[in-house]
Amino acid sequence: MFSSYLSRIFVFSLLTLFISIQLAMPTQAQTSFDRVAMIEGIVTETVLPLHRTFAEEALTLETTAIAFEADTTEENLVALRQMYINTVIAFERTSPFHFQRLMPYVTQIERHPPNIEFVETYIASVEPDPIDLELAARFGSAQKGLPVLDYLLFADDALTRLTDSATRRQYVSILTTGIRQIADTLVDEWTLGADGYGDQFIAADDDPSSVRSAVSILSNEIIVVVEFVPRIWLGIPLGHRHGGEPQPE
Repeated sequence: MFSSYLSRIFVFSLLTLFISIQLAMPTQAQTSFDRVAMIEGIVTETVLPLHRTFAEEALTLETTAIAFEADTTEENLVALRQMYINTVIAFERTSPFHFQRLMPYVTQIERHPPNIEFVETYIASVEPDPIDLELAARFGSAQKGLPVLDYLLFADDALTRLTDSATRRQYVSILTTGIRQIADTLVDEWTLGADGYGDQFIAADDDPSSVRSAVSILSNEIIVVVEFVPRIWLGIPLGHRHGGEPQPE
């Protein structure tokens, strides 16, 4: 599912980033260049709006999952799948800004490969009882997030298995709640004046010559994303990392 949207998401992310930087650059009529203003413009005009859009999509995904849990129909599953796709697209558009400081949050949303064996074993061990929410909160990153949700929603017999298992449907709802909570946290981190990562990112540009300056961090992350596309997003489905065995899922 992820690989179906890689090209347009990746191109959109980079184009958005480059346009925002261009708009923040000084015109010829200006006599000085304010790097801090440029970085603030990138954060407020590009980074934060992209994360807010992701948070909005994640909230709608959670609401749709709860509705599906209560009324498990094919129509509601189609709606839930579409909201999943919208959320994935919104999340991937934030990918150029997945800096190291934020990776503990990012990996809880997108960790590959998902631990499908754990998911199936856990659901089977709990059924027909409800999931312990305190225990679910301690699940590892490979046991939750978008990749696990992809598996639960898009398997060939997904509707049948979800219809037959209240525990399975609850697992889906729990995953969407976790995604929404982390999306909200990322918005808080990028909101200026909230003493989050956005403020630290701008403050890091005090020394333009430093490799830890905001511009250097941003440039390095773009390179990482460019390398990540063929190595992971395309490499794993094509089998380049598994002895030539394709893994399209």
